[in-house]
Amino acid sequence: MITDPNFSEIRYFKIGQILPRQDAMSALLAAPEVWTTKPAWTGRIAPGGAWEPALIKYASFAAWWHKYLSKVPNVVWVMLSGAVMNVVLNLFHSKGKKDEAAAAAAPSVALTREQQRAALKERSVPVGDGRGWSPVVGMSVRLTGYVCYVLCRLAKEKREKEAAEKEEADRLELARLEAERVAKAKADEQAEATLLAEREGSTATKPKTRASKRK
Repeated sequence: MITDPNFSEIRYFKIGQILPRQDAMSALLAAPEVWTTKPAWTGRIAPGGAWEPALIKYASFAAWWHKYLSKVPNVVWVMLSGAVMNVVLNLFHSKGKKDEAAAAAAPSVALTREQQRAALKERSVPVGDGRGWSPVVGMSVRLTGYVCYVLCRLAKEKREKEAAEKEEADRLELARLEAERVAKAKADEQAEATLLAEREGSTATKPKTRASKRK
């Protein structure tokens, strides 16, 4: 895609028309008399088209929408998507009024839930209150819990990695400071030894010069 500085004209080129290399694209951009021969894009959604004001408003709204939605954590989006999926699946699997009427009119052979619970209690089998979640809701809750667990684990690993990197950086910094201290101490000792040697040499040469003067 090549456009002018004002984005008033847009020209599209296929991959076969120009090689996707830096030298070829630079040569084409440096020759406007070549790429201007291709007709500019025209249409309703093209620059200057009939739908341009609507597209500008949509882009402004999308930027404003993204500015506030980007602050919402990803975990919240996962939970909301799970809730929406639960509602949609319940709508798809819900029975219509005709099916409910037919089921009510048909003779019930199976035991009701209360009868099943009574039979289980007679056999000393622990049972719940009978108000368990549907499989879809249970799956959504388990999926949300697993996602939260994975996110927490990744955050923990990231914190441990950052702590290890900080500890390693501190250790290297301490090692560097210790090496600088040792090097500075050696340099001071060498300088002090050199100074003492110079002083001893100067004190040794002074009597010789006095003796030579007396002679």
